[in-house]
Amino acid sequence: MPEHELIVQGNAVLLVERKVLKAVHTEDFFRELARATILHSGILPHGCICISKKNDRTLAVMETSPRVVPLIYRDNTYRVSLPFAQFYIVLSNAGNGNYGLNQCFVSCTKKPIRQMEDSVFRLPTPNVFPDGHVCLGGIRCEGAPLREVTTDLMQKFWGSPFNPDLALHFPHFLDRRPTKNIVEVLREWEKESKTNNFFALEETTRYAPHTGLTFEGVIKQCL
Repeated sequence: MPEHELIVQGNAVLLVERKVLKAVHTEDFFRELARATILHSGILPHGCICISKKNDRTLAVMETSPRVVPLIYRDNTYRVSLPFAQFYIVLSNAGNGNYGLNQCFVSCTKKPIRQMEDSVFRLPTPNVFPDGHVCLGGIRCEGAPLREVTTDLMQKFWGSPFNPDLALHFPHFLDRRPTKNIVEVLREWEKESKTNNFFALEETTRYAPHTGLTFEGVIKQCL
C-alpha cells in the first residue's frame, strides 16, 4: 500500500504519497549498479562483475564471454572453444591509486554469473591447480590502475605459452588416458572447436566441479 508523509516547505505543509514501484534484493541491486558503472563510468574495467575488499587486499572478478581462443602449448597454437571464464584477481594496494598483482584464481560456467550461489567449474587449461589457483610463472603486473592490471593479466594469461605442469581439467569426453598425451587432447579439442565454435557450451561437454563449488565459495577462498 502507498505510504504518506508530511513535508514542511516554507509556509506550506505537503501531504506526499510514496508508492513502491519495484523491490529487488540488495545483492541484485549492487550487482546491476556495478555493471552500470562498468559500462558508463570508465572507472572499473569492462567485464568486471564483482569488487570485494578485505584488509589491504582487493578482489576484482572479471568474466569473459564464450569464444574461441588461441591456446599456446610449447611451440604450437591450438584454437579451442571456451565457455564463460571468471578471473578472480587478488590485488595489493601499491599507493596513488595503483595496484599490484598478488594472485589469481579461475573458474568457468556455461552461463554468465547471475547469483552468488551459482555453481562454478574448473577452467580446462594447463598450469592451474585443482582449486583454480593459477600458476603465474613469470607473469608480473604491478604499479598500475585497476583497469590496466586486470586487462594486462588476462592478456598475458592467454598470450603466454602453457606447459605440462599441473592437471588438465578437460571436458569429460577428453579425459586423459595413459595412451593419450596432452598434445593429442589439444588436437581433439581443436578439432571439435572447428566443427562447433560453441562446443564448450554443449550439454554433452562437462567440466569438473570447482573446489569452491559456488561463485561465493571461490570469492571466500580468494580472500
